[in-house]
Amino acid sequence: MPVAAQKSVRLRGERDYLYRRIVRVDKALGVRSPTTEAALAAFVAGKSALEQRANGLRQTWDGMDPVNRAMGLGRVPKIVARILKVLDKAGGPRSSKAAQSSHPRWAVHSEQD
Repeated sequence: MPVAAQKSVRLRGERDYLYRRIVRVDKALGVRSPTTEAALAAFVAGKSALEQRANGLRQTWDGMDPVNRAMGLGRVPKIVARILKVLDKAGGPRSSKAAQSSHPRWAVHSEQD
């Protein structure tokens, strides 16, 4: 489960403070100033960019469902297929010849075959 982070500006006494909330814990990051305003703006921009990226990736994954079924990946939970795809792209254990040849499903035929 991803950690939900939030930042907000609240009035405390006579001054506005920037707060960061992670899970249910609030921490004051300082009195409202150009520095804290910049931190808040960077946080909001970064969060928006990550949400857009996550939505785009989710749409890509959903669009790959027919391909996954055609390749026989419909037999495993989506999360397993996603992890395997990420490992392949990252050069993980599935992409090495040793790992492929150690499992019959990923068997690599020698060039003599």
